[in-house]
Amino acid sequence: MAVLRIARLTDRNGRYYLTDLAEELGAVRALRGPGPSQVSPGRWMGAGSDGLGLSGPVDAQGLAAVLSGCHPRTGHPLRRRAGTVAGYDLVFAAPKSVSVLYGLGGETAAAAALDAHRAAVEAAVDYVATRAAAVRVGSGEDRRPRPLRGLAAACFDHGVSRSLDPHLHTHVVLANMGQDGVGWWRALDGRGLDAHARAAGALYDAHLRHALGERTGARWTRRQSGTYELASVDPLVIGALSGRSAEIRQHLHRRLATAGPEGAEPTPSSLARSVAWAATREEKGAPAERTPLLLRRRWERVAADVGWERADLSRALATLGPPHSRAVVDEHRFAAALHQGTLHAGAARRDVVAAWADAVVAGAPAGDVERCVDGLARWEGAVGVGEPARSRSEVMASPRSVHLLGPRPAVPAALVVWQAAAQEVDRAPVHRGALAGLAPDDDRTTRREALASLPVSQLAARIELERVVADARRRLGLDRSPLRRETGRTLERG
Repeated sequence: MAVLRIARLTDRNGRYYLTDLAEELGAVRALRGPGPSQVSPGRWMGAGSDGLGLSGPVDAQGLAAVLSGCHPRTGHPLRRRAGTVAGYDLVFAAPKSVSVLYGLGGETAAAAALDAHRAAVEAAVDYVATRAAAVRVGSGEDRRPRPLRGLAAACFDHGVSRSLDPHLHTHVVLANMGQDGVGWWRALDGRGLDAHARAAGALYDAHLRHALGERTGARWTRRQSGTYELASVDPLVIGALSGRSAEIRQHLHRRLATAGPEGAEPTPSSLARSVAWAATREEKGAPAERTPLLLRRRWERVAADVGWERADLSRALATLGPPHSRAVVDEHRFAAALHQGTLHAGAARRDVVAAWADAVVAGAPAGDVERCVDGLARWEGAVGVGEPARSRSEVMASPRSVHLLGPRPAVPAALVVWQAAAQEVDRAPVHRGALAGLAPDDDRTTRREALASLPVSQLAARIELERVVADARRRLGLDRSPLRRETGRTLERG
């Protein structure tokens, strides 16, 4: 599961983000032919930006003002204390296969990848603004995180890594200030951003998978690393165009091989990976090396070296069918992600959001993910680090319900139907043997044998349970021939 990377900013002018970033989206522009650039260095986003009169392209004066905690029009200080942290840099990075699609997939595919990426970033930032970002209000024991009216944020799209490989990602620069409930601007509680990084990153990924699937019919596969990639992009091409990742892995291997005991398998920690990332981070190449045509030719040459042509990807996408008709939860992946993401017996809402978003292979709109999670348990309205924990058993589906009804749907309305049926299934007073023949994959023979072997005391409960299961399947579009018909014939024969 990808985790959103967050960095604290001390630079109060934002010059780094306004220098040459427009050039880094050159792949799409190059495919559209020569002409003036239509890509701005950045764009304002967030309700806080709107309230300050900031919209459209980002300008140096406005960015420097909000990073300094001042009003961009009057220069009047908005925060009482300047502090050392000017803002937060949230980096949303597309899966490598999507970056390859963006760089080598042709004009239509590249535009689809960029549009889906931007939509996913906006959805994730909405989550950050409403659930992660907070200000601390009060004093002493009453000092608690409180929700914001809005954030002031600037968004910058990049298309190239430092090793000049296709790397579609976006920097969202949050000014370290937000409006509280009465309109005062206060410094953000950075703990909330860190606590929700996993959830925001998973929401971005899920929304991107759904949006790109809707646009191109793309299918997704889970790699050994646990991340999702486009099934139509050859892993060899992903590896060949991942020079930055290779540098980090080589650095980790060299350092850990000498630090650990002889013969031991090195297991890098997250801290070791962060150190390796910083140690191998070089200055970007000269602008002349990042011109659109040179970049595209470079990528095509690297892909051709491993026997892959740009037309291969275009053909693969053209032969795909419509997107997944049913978005369902991989229950095993959901349980694993939920346990890995929590260090205690309980789970906060953000933990469940992260696990649910990661468990929907086809992806889902970020709003659908949150509505589904809200239907799993009673969550309080706390934000940031103030979210209370719930027992993990509250949000897990029972094995009996999954066995009879299938995995939970990831569409809010369908999930309501599934949950109502699951409650009746879990309450049904039948023993394990009486469930035979009710699962979707069971054949008619299994059903007949199960009914014939039941004692009279179990028949009524079995018939009622069968009615519930058949009705739920019909409403979910899973089974259009209710099992009750087969039950009636079996009982008549008996």
